[in-house]
Amino acid sequence: ASARADNLWCAFAAEPGLAGARVVLIDDVVTSGATMREAVRALEMVGAVVVGGVVVAETVRRSARGARPEVDTRGG
Repeated sequence: ASARADNLWCAFAAEPGLAGARVVLIDDVVTSGATMREAVRALEMVGAVVVGGVVVAETVRRSARGARPEVDTRGG
């Protein structure tokens, strides 16, 4: 996940005209949460207020034994 975050650092830029806007982020699939975090950072840098986020699906992680998938419910 750290490599993903490093790849996305400063990958997004928000329009200055969004200052003061209330924004809900929407993402199709979340894996590490790095994309959402970077989008929030870019929006907040121009003064937008991120009031929430919606994700359609989350990737499934396998257990250490690979027996059955487990969903990471920690968020992010």
